[in-house]
Amino acid sequence: PPRSTLFPYTTLFRSPTSAYLLKRAGFDNMLIQRTHYSVKKHLAKEKSLEFKWRQHWDQQDTTDILCHMMPFYSYDIPHTCGPDPKVCCQFDFLRLPGGKHTCPWRVAPRKISQSNVAERAMLLLDQYRKKAQLYKTNTLFVPLGDDFRWDSGKEFEDQYSNYQLLMDHINSSPHLHAEMKWGTLSDYFDGVRKESEVKTKDEVGLFPSLSGDFFTYADRDDHYWSGYFTSRQSAKKFVRDGQANLHASSALFSKKMIQESTKDSEIEDIMGAKHAMLDWMGVLQHHDAIAGTAKQHVADNYVVHLSTSMA
Repeated sequence: PPRSTLFPYTTLFRSPTSAYLLKRAGFDNMLIQRTHYSVKKHLAKEKSLEFKWRQHWDQQDTTDILCHMMPFYSYDIPHTCGPDPKVCCQFDFLRLPGGKHTCPWRVAPRKISQSNVAERAMLLLDQYRKKAQLYKTNTLFVPLGDDFRWDSGKEFEDQYSNYQLLMDHINSSPHLHAEMKWGTLSDYFDGVRKESEVKTKDEVGLFPSLSGDFFTYADRDDHYWSGYFTSRQSAKKFVRDGQANLHASSALFSKKMIQESTKDSEIEDIMGAKHAMLDWMGVLQHHDAIAGTAKQHVADNYVVHLSTSMA
């Protein structure tokens, strides 16, 4: 994304340190998703899901960064168009009948055509308007994505062509009082900031200030995401051993490669082993790996690859 915005979904962005580092790195805006559902509910009631995230110790407001908190359970398409996933899932066109993906709510998407676009647009706009009630501006952010998505031309064509028909209908229907267009996260924040300036004029500001963190995260009921601090301690230790192994061996490899007696074949073997270790140390920094939140068979697979790379 452009430098001015960042769309993270890893667990670490519940810490105010992340907001501080992003601000100091030159970012003006950020977006987060994984915060406790009761926090989302409270901020939604106050229309404060967009706020200036500020450090506790900051008396001069120099650390403020505009933060958008997504309001619902997840960042996938069924949970981003509005409050009803049964409806939103009908607008995830990867799940059209005949494919391997379906809607858990058992109402499948329908291909958009001139014969149904008016009805479909009204259904979607109803969700958009309900979601918009949670924010202070009329600029609404509706992401279209998920993990492991947009990896085929067919999905791109299905999503783009169906949404474009919806957009064309909405934008050519003044009585709907809405405009819908493709955009980046930067486009969204530009729109929000422009609208907020018009609304506030000489007032203090449209968005409240908030300090502190968003630990501990629960996405529903008592499903707290706190185990990553202590889960799978042996795996965490193994990853640290791997990092120490990589650091020490890198120094030895460097010494070996400048020796005139070292053969090209030896250098190739050394670099092959080093690159394999680098690859797996990188993979193991994933928030389901080092955090210990992966499924057991995945965690077992991580150990096998790390053990082989270390050997």
